[in-house]
This record gives sequence, C-alpha cells and structure tokens, in this order.
Amino acid sequence: MSNWDDEWKKISPREWHMTRYRTDAFGGDSLIILLSGYRDWKLFLNRNYIASFNSWEEASQAAPMLYQLHKD
Repeated sequence: MSNWDDEWKKISPREWHMTRYRTDAFGGDSLIILLSGYRDWKLFLNRNYIASFNSWEEASQAAPMLYQLHKD
C-alpha cells in the first residue's frame, strides 16, 4: 500500500480529497476530510459520513483503517 500522507490533495484549508483506485472494482473510491466546525473534522467515503475527529492529523491517520473497514 502506498503512503497515504502523500496522496491527500488540499482543496482549501478546510477540505482535503483523495481517490483510491482498487483492482477489484471499477473506478475509484473518493475520500474527503472536511472541517465542518471548530475542531470538527469529518471523514467521508464516497459521500457517506464515516467519523469525526478533533484534528486533520487524527482524521488522516485513521483514514487507512476506516477505509479498509468501509470500502465495501
């Protein structure tokens, strides 16, 4: 698996995107980390809410594990 930290694309200071391509599915999965309020970073997978975190660092570090749990 590649280094997740290098794949996040900063859209704005409040929004980060990543696309993960899979060999077992057509197309890719979209991950978004979005700051929705003071210390409220939300992680979305294919537009579905997954979890909230207190910082971008927490959200980005939890993303690989949560992606593996929720990608199917």
